[in-house]
Amino acid sequence: MMSRSEIIEKVKLYIINTSFSQKEDINNDTLIFENSLLDSMGFLFLIDFLKEEFKIEIEDDDLVDDNFKSINNISEYLLEKVRVNILKSEQVL
Repeated sequence: MMSRSEIIEKVKLYIINTSFSQKEDINNDTLIFENSLLDSMGFLFLIDFLKEEFKIEIEDDDLVDDNFKSINNISEYLLEKVRVNILKSEQVL
């Protein structure tokens, strides 16, 4: 399982690259949408990136502001999704 710091680094790098922001302008608590780092189309691309990179399914119920407002929020959301996936896979065994 990926560590929280590894998840944060991957998400941060993605947001920096897609928003054309400088690394020093973005910290883990920076509000992504309030600071116009991503727009609605950028959000859709972020969702695709997260699905592919972290091998998770993102349900409609997951698409709430609290899960995606900052890098910290995204990393917490991802950690929980990955943890749940691991638990589900262990139950199948």
